[in-house]
Amino acid sequence: MSVTFLIYAHTDPEMFGRLVRRLAPHRVIAHIDAKSRLEPFLDSAPAHVEFTSTRVPVYWADYSQVEAMGVLLDHARDGDPHEHLAVLSGQDYPVRPVPEFVDFLHQHPRTQFIRSFKVADGGDKYRRQVSRRHFLDLPPQLPRTARALLYRMLLLVAAHPAPPPPPGLDVCHGQTHWVMTRECALEAYERLDEATARYFRRSFAPDEKVFHSLVPAGPFAEEIFDGSPVTFEGPGNFRYTNFHYVDPGLRPLVLSDLPLILGSRKFFARKITTADSGELLTALDREAGSPRAP
Repeated sequence: MSVTFLIYAHTDPEMFGRLVRRLAPHRVIAHIDAKSRLEPFLDSAPAHVEFTSTRVPVYWADYSQVEAMGVLLDHARDGDPHEHLAVLSGQDYPVRPVPEFVDFLHQHPRTQFIRSFKVADGGDKYRRQVSRRHFLDLPPQLPRTARALLYRMLLLVAAHPAPPPPPGLDVCHGQTHWVMTRECALEAYERLDEATARYFRRSFAPDEKVFHSLVPAGPFAEEIFDGSPVTFEGPGNFRYTNFHYVDPGLRPLVLSDLPLILGSRKFFARKITTADSGELLTALDREAGSPRAP
């Protein structure tokens, strides 16, 4: 039993290439934002990387993030049902040697890592993310005036309360990057019916809510590592990561962050870019005993 990495990326092909080389020889499936050119990512990737033939345009904090995740899951259907699927972004990077992460998963078979809290307990910030309608997928090619007019019209729609959640579903929130067995992830995905999708479609950051809500409500709830949903500890996804070190301000990490990153004992770090984090990338490779990716 190994692990399959599911990566969604939209920018920085060089960073993507470094990441997937560090993940070798494990299976990697990648979804590249349809708004981005695919060729630079193909050129940066070694042969073990599989690219999804279906691509969707992905917008920040929009339901399209969930659709991209669905594309990845459809591509990853075949395989050991007990193998873990690990979601990463193209701006994540290993902190510790990848074999240590794989060994940890081997020690926790049939365990689901999807930390979350109930939105109802998270204060107005998180309740507004689902009680209001959000429109984050406006076509970027629209002229500025038309875009502004459309946005004003949508604000009138957004003023109306969002529909209630499907019966029996406690809406939960957590970091996007979960690690779950194939059978658990696919079971939750199959329960993402039209009514549930309609509820989340105009929420804010549904990629941080859909699976976090479905899994605790399903047959794999007792396998969640920390018994999530956990007690709300305050705002900020950095409090609810599974395996990631994340700066509370979500800024790109740099070399001076290295002591905090290593001290966290997390397996991955984000947000990392080639433009901001070149020295940090070299240091992380050195700490993990890996040569710099070509």
